[in-house]
Amino acid sequence: DNVANKPRNIVRVLPPQPLSRPVKQNNEQPKFSCPFCDIHFDRQDELDSHCHSDLHKKRLASDESHKWNYRPPPRGQTNEDYILCQRFLETGRCPYGDKCTAAHSDEELEEW
Repeated sequence: DNVANKPRNIVRVLPPQPLSRPVKQNNEQPKFSCPFCDIHFDRQDELDSHCHSDLHKKRLASDESHKWNYRPPPRGQTNEDYILCQRFLETGRCPYGDKCTAAHSDEELEEW
């Protein structure tokens, strides 16, 4: 077997953003929280396990809980990658329409 030359499927697991920190509630022991799923854990290893779960991955990839005033931001980009669409700003039109990966207004860019 030449395993080194075979393509591999790589799954990237993202931790909750922002990074979880212990949260004290009513003078109880610190708890760990996943802000995306709104689930709390008593131990860091429980949170870590949750972050690798299918439930967490599904919620990370979903926009269901977010009500966008404009278009949802393009996938695969970070906040630093978002820009304004110069063609739309100059002409009021964009050949890519809703599929454009750049914001069509300052307000849309701010929301992203």
